[in-house]
Amino acid sequence: MILRWPAAQLPLDEARRYCPGGAATARQHGEYVLVTLVSDDEDGECDDFNDLFDFDDWGEETGREERWLPSIAAARPDVTAGDMRLLYLAWLLCLQNGDLDGAAPEPPLPAGLAHLPEPLGELAAFLRIDRDLISAAAEPLPTPAPQASRTAWKDWLATLTHDEKDAALLQLLHGNDPQVIPDLRRRFHASRSPAAAPGPARTVTELRDSVLAHTACCLAREQQAEAEHRHAARQREEAAQQRRISAMKADPEAAWTGVTQKIAYRTGRDYPGAVQILNDLAILAEQSGTGPAFTERYRRLREEHRAKKALQRLLDDSGP
Repeated sequence: MILRWPAAQLPLDEARRYCPGGAATARQHGEYVLVTLVSDDEDGECDDFNDLFDFDDWGEETGREERWLPSIAAARPDVTAGDMRLLYLAWLLCLQNGDLDGAAPEPPLPAGLAHLPEPLGELAAFLRIDRDLISAAAEPLPTPAPQASRTAWKDWLATLTHDEKDAALLQLLHGNDPQVIPDLRRRFHASRSPAAAPGPARTVTELRDSVLAHTACCLAREQQAEAEHRHAARQREEAAQQRRISAMKADPEAAWTGVTQKIAYRTGRDYPGAVQILNDLAILAEQSGTGPAFTERYRRLREEHRAKKALQRLLDDSGP
């Protein structure tokens, strides 16, 4: 993929801070700076590689590029307005591909990396940049910079001279110059001193280490959330079981009749329901002190239906 910007909008030195070579390179051709981004799939390790390109699993064209290419291209003008997230993703691509020395410092970290707009999200997916790498890189600046208010724009415009305003309007109205607006936006954001990563820049090695720590932290959070989900599910099931047992106390025989009816179906579709009732009856028997009577009746029931192998396996696995 090759993207280009007017050199007046994106100086070559600035582009090379983020595109040092390898997977992301920057060069100047005439009045333009060209950034080349390369993400090969030579090993075939990316399962969704074909989904990103214009081919299906059989190599047939699909036309998908008509959707994702314009989306990625929409991120390009933001760079001229001072948003360096696209170029920072290019630097992460170099890091991911092993193109950078471990002691190399990272370039300025742009705000909002943790909240990529759709075009940049499409670009990250296209380049197959690891999501954990992006998240770890974004941790020093986890939230996007606040949107400038109309008042802030108005106050900044008041600082421009009449000649500057006239020149911009003349370029826009007479020359129909598409770079006028991005240039004004870049100057505005530069005047606001956008936030950068706090403290000294991290090295490539430090950032790689932070990815491992970030991944481990995310895994721990996922495991904790899963454990809490299972605990909540158990609590809901125990509460539901107590409600069933409370209702069963009035007429346990009706519950035994329900077991018989569910076992009677030849398809076995109601076996799980029968096992659930038997489990409830076992708890009720324990609570009421009638455990031996339940045990004997349960033994006779299994003996009566010993030919139903599916039922017997289910009782072995989940029964009382």
